[in-house]
Amino acid sequence: MKQITLTQNQTKFLSDLTHASTSPQGIVSRAGLLLDYAVSGNKTIVASKHGVGRDTVRRWCDRWQEAQPDLDRLEAAYTEGLLSAVRYRRELEALLTDALRPGHPTIITEEQKARIIALATDKPENANVPITHWTGDTLKDAVIAKGIVPTISRAHVSRFLKQGRITAASEQVLGEPEHR
Repeated sequence: MKQITLTQNQTKFLSDLTHASTSPQGIVSRAGLLLDYAVSGNKTIVASKHGVGRDTVRRWCDRWQEAQPDLDRLEAAYTEGLLSAVRYRRELEALLTDALRPGHPTIITEEQKARIIALATDKPENANVPITHWTGDTLKDAVIAKGIVPTISRAHVSRFLKQGRITAASEQVLGEPEHR
């Protein structure tokens, strides 16, 4: 792997990211890897210092090198005054974020979530369920029986309710404030 070269601006912004209390830990780590590798050029030393494998150092340095055309464009725009410091830093931060990972796409829409929450905030007897209080299982069964979603787990229903969106979602679906 060839040595990476950082401009003064890139060095400053990466350093700022490593010292900002609001930077996510992954960004801090990756910015530190790049800064240290640009100085030492030794994957083993950088990996040891950061407590990661050599492959991690290589992966992020390769990603930086692959983005070089974009980095050059950003640097030129910044030096010409066409790009703000905040925007430049955000672009560098975006480069250091995790790549999207494969996984099952979300299949429950916001409207369906709102209907689930609205059902949970209503009395079971209003949904023709012969109980006085919802349980996770009875709510899951009612959601499926009402055709809100074809299938859902009790844990998934619970996650929606725990997201703190009960009041707002029930008002949106029912069109009136929740009464308890």
